[in-house]
Amino acid sequence: MLIPSDVARAVRRTTTTFVLNWIDARQRAMDLDPLEFLIVHTIAAANLQHLPASRRADLNDPEAGDERHPVSIEGVAAALNVSSETVRRRLKALVARGLVERMGPLEDDDGERSGLSAGLAINLKALESPAMRRSLGLELSQLWRLLLSLESLGVIRINRQHIANMAA
Repeated sequence: MLIPSDVARAVRRTTTTFVLNWIDARQRAMDLDPLEFLIVHTIAAANLQHLPASRRADLNDPEAGDERHPVSIEGVAAALNVSSETVRRRLKALVARGLVERMGPLEDDDGERSGLSAGLAINLKALESPAMRRSLGLELSQLWRLLLSLESLGVIRINRQHIANMAA
């Protein structure tokens, strides 16, 4: 399906606005500067990268939280193309604030070390703060506005009955 260029431009503008508003809301909720924001999200992505997409979706799932794989400072630095020392300096503050935690070597079901070395992980308790809950509410309303905008442009069709059934 080809989308006329004016509609394509409107879709790009609408989705870019959504993404920028989402980043802004999350940075404010977590009181992060842009680099700290990128570090936190890089760690979160790396922690759950090994899980199937269906399990990654819910960080509040206790099993997904227990299966977080730690990531090294060097891994975060390489992913963001910044020096390890820059990441190390920022992590001191993130760990002190409780957003990131250091994990020891992981053990398998038999209590043996799994071979995964110690590293960094998102502190799941930090995601339960009142500020994060407010941020998630704002993000949900922004997502709904995005979907309505895309529907008005004729790009998607919203099945409101299905949404109503999910909410019930």
